[in-house]
Amino acid sequence: MSAHGETLGTAYGLTDLIEFLSRAGIDVATVDLDDDSVIEWQGGTREVWAREAL
Repeated sequence: MSAHGETLGTAYGLTDLIEFLSRAGIDVATVDLDDDSVIEWQGGTREVWAREAL
């Protein structure tokens, strides 16, 4: 995940995503997770999360 051009890490669930957004100073209450101009999903969707093999 990246925000404001900075790589923050890989989100493996909604909890991770919320944590990363908060760390980036983004008010999670105002983020529309379905807005493709705000969130670019890679390897999943809001409902489907992909976990890389460890």
